Amino acid sequence: MLVGVTECCCRCWRFADDFNRADNDDPGGAYAEVAGDSDIASNRLWQSAGGPTILVRSEAIAFHGIVIYAEAPDRHVNETYRVLACYADADNYLCGEYAIDGSGTATIKIIKRTAGVESTVAEALHTYSDGLTGTRRFRFCVHDEETVFCVADVEGIAAWSETGYDPYGGKTGLANSGANAIVWDNFAVWEHYLANHKDDCPYCLCFCQDRILPKTLYAVLSGTGACADCVGEFTLTPQYYGCAAQPKVIWRGYSDISCGATCEKWCVEVGCADAGFPEAWIGNSCASEESCLEDPDNLCNAGNPMTVDEDASDCSPLNLIYTLTGSVQVLLCCLAGPGDRSITLTITETAP
Repeated sequence: MLVGVTECCCRCWRFADDFNRADNDDPGGAYAEVAGDSDIASNRLWQSAGGPTILVRSEAIAFHGIVIYAEAPDRHVNETYRVLACYADADNYLCGEYAIDGSGTATIKIIKRTAGVESTVAEALHTYSDGLTGTRRFRFCVHDEETVFCVADVEGIAAWSETGYDPYGGKTGLANSGANAIVWDNFAVWEHYLANHKDDCPYCLCFCQDRILPKTLYAVLSGTGACADCVGEFTLTPQYYGCAAQPKVIWRGYSDISCGATCEKWCVEVGCADAGFPEAWIGNSCASEESCLEDPDNLCNAGNPMTVDEDASDCSPLNLIYTLTGSVQVLLCCLAGPGDRSITLTITETAP
């Protein structure tokens, strides 16, 4: 079963292979073993040591933007995994590389290989603290304006480049360029659209401490004092705005909650964070759900920034607590009843 492969872009499947078939030294007719040895064993793909070992899907991509997904379920030190795109031959391709050393760090790279010469397009270092247990999940988002390689599991990290590569006409594949044999699982490719935004996988760059934010966030609103009746739930999804020169992604959710005197039609926004906890805003009195989700510059009634409770919040598992107190604009509608006005927003990655 493929896990988490629908987290990037749309679901226009090109193919998906879980390698669940009989052991064989031939991975199947849909693949070409360009170099080294790639075998099916124990429902996984094994690639030989001493690289490069290259396995390529036979069909060419007929689209200008793709997402490649693959898993590394059994990792050890001194292993190097490569996810291939724009493949023309063994000397010309683009790849996302995840290289594990023996000192507790891994290097994430986007590499362009041209005429047999490799150049690093983007690079990031990752400190792994899980003892190399569990599965690493790779997402390689490639289109002609921008390229992102995300590695996620216990921690999430991305290598990102504004340099674009057009996958149209090229092939995809998996490779081992390290000294030790490696194991793959759940290999998939799907197509996606550029629409009017530059980033098709921008949330791969949006963090909560060491984690890339999930695609879908869930928020629960509660209130105290004059706003005690302000109770409701939101489902927040990425909303893409901006143009190629100034892309923007935010998570937004709408709920037609009514409370207090005139509190209704609430809109919640969570933004990207480079480190620490993401910022959150809240607004109400929206003209409509569309005004919440489709206008990046207006968060209904101007919106107000909320304050994160850093002591009570955590990123793994995701449990973020934000509060808003006093008589700021968004709370003025809670006029009935005595006491202070305050609201709390709890954001998680599981539905309430």
